[in-house]
Amino acid sequence: APFIVNYSGALFREYPGPWQVMLKQDSGEYACIAEGPKRYNLGDVKEEMLAAMGLNTEEEGSTMQFLRRGYKTATWWEESTEKAKSDNW
Repeated sequence: APFIVNYSGALFREYPGPWQVMLKQDSGEYACIAEGPKRYNLGDVKEEMLAAMGLNTEEEGSTMQFLRRGYKTATWWEESTEKAKSDNW
């Protein structure tokens, strides 16, 4: 059955450090669940949060995976990155 996920988290970077996906804990503090040198797009942030919560249980390419995640995994400004002059945020 479908479920609702509360994406209580943040995408964070303290320059020149790495980008971090932070998940809000029950205590109200944020815990780093993933980090990398490149900025995560919206879909990647959601996937990291699902993995950290143990909720990414659908088979890759399955109908249920599509229904839960949808066909768009990036926001409109993240889709045309090849036109960007720089990816230094």
